[in-house]
Amino acid sequence: MLILRRIVFYTFLLLYLILCPGLLLYASGYIFDPLTREVARTGLIHLNSIPPGANVYLERSRFIQRTPATLEKLYPGDYRVTIELPGYRMWTQKVAVKPGKATAFDKVLLLPRDLSSKEVLEGVYKQIYILPGTDLLLAARSTELESFQLYNIKDNKAVPLVGAGSSWRSFSVISLFHEDESRSFILYGGGLWERKYLLVNVKGDAPVITDITKLLARDPLLIEWDPLEPDQIFAIYSDAIDRINTATAAVYPRDIENVKGCGFQNNRVYLMTADDHFIKYAHDKARVEPFLLAERFDPRILSRKVFYRIFAPEDNRVFLLGENGSLLSNHPPYGIIDKGVLGVKFNDHGRTFMSWTSSTIAVFDQGDEKKEAHGGNAIKTVFRTGQDIRQCFWALDASHIVCNDNDRILLIEVEPQGEEHSEFIAAVKKGTSIFFSNATGCVYFLDEGSRFQRIQLVPPENLVQKFLNERD
Repeated sequence: MLILRRIVFYTFLLLYLILCPGLLLYASGYIFDPLTREVARTGLIHLNSIPPGANVYLERSRFIQRTPATLEKLYPGDYRVTIELPGYRMWTQKVAVKPGKATAFDKVLLLPRDLSSKEVLEGVYKQIYILPGTDLLLAARSTELESFQLYNIKDNKAVPLVGAGSSWRSFSVISLFHEDESRSFILYGGGLWERKYLLVNVKGDAPVITDITKLLARDPLLIEWDPLEPDQIFAIYSDAIDRINTATAAVYPRDIENVKGCGFQNNRVYLMTADDHFIKYAHDKARVEPFLLAERFDPRILSRKVFYRIFAPEDNRVFLLGENGSLLSNHPPYGIIDKGVLGVKFNDHGRTFMSWTSSTIAVFDQGDEKKEAHGGNAIKTVFRTGQDIRQCFWALDASHIVCNDNDRILLIEVEPQGEEHSEFIAAVKKGTSIFFSNATGCVYFLDEGSRFQRIQLVPPENLVQKFLNERD
């Protein structure tokens, strides 16, 4: 009996000594590969879809769990992952699993198979003018103001921009100036021999139009203002900047001189002087402060003949967009793009921004401190096959981009890794604008028949946030 007990004891001890290290390794993400006869560290893939509850396939095998799902204990290598949900387009992606790493596709947007559009306003339209950061759009049947409708995307209502008795009904619009999140805009146009600038302030749904032509010394290169100070506008010329108070009709000519860059945000004016110094101050110049004292731009990448627009999400982190299409930063990588940049747009949190050329869209993650610390490049090109990219919008908390490329609406996924992923949404009228609203989740456009349409791309912002909160 004693001998039998010893046999059982040593048998269990031997099994413990053999299995325990294996169990510990398995719990730590290691697994034995019978093909190579080696212990390999595994990786995992996390998938979450909007809407949830979709089937997950790893190569040809269906995963038992539905989204949100985590595929664990995967050998390093490339896998084809597919997500399917009845009534929605299939999502598929090639994913590289790396040892000890987790790859998360946190907001896989599943598009309905039938992306039907709905008519916003009846009739045929020539153009829509967007006012980003607001709940307003302008829809025009012709270039004359009497044909302009001011459309509120939240309550789905439209009012004429000018009343029946307005003296501006026959005013012909050539271009529009607007600042993000501002309910004011400036229209440029008029007759061939008498061009005018009209300031339009929208208070509620009642537009108020003021002729500010006499306040401008000549045609400016740009007109900008801070949405927090809509009465203070800045007319930017090649040699100086005039400050104008539209409420009092006061003009401060050459209020800012010897500058080669400017930006207006956070109730501050940001300036780059001719000798490459940076200052900021309130609109009334009550307090002038230098900034970027320790983290100046490399003078070797600055052009003496280029005027720059300044974007300052933080005082110690500044970006310059040159009129030649160059994009520069005072942090690595310093010379982000040499030429061709058409636009820059930050997401709501200010830590990520995208830039686009006519053929590419790149995303720059300012929070990637490891790459920056080692002089690395935190830019990822998420779209390389554009034909004529003219507009881009962040969507779904910067996990997607809606763009207008060669009169096509595309939805582009900002993937953590893997191949380029874009979806065709709709064709638009040649040469017209589109607008995407995160608040409603809709893209607004003129179709090829000149009808004002909208398509629901993602759930409204409040529903998306509710879903994410419930998941957490």
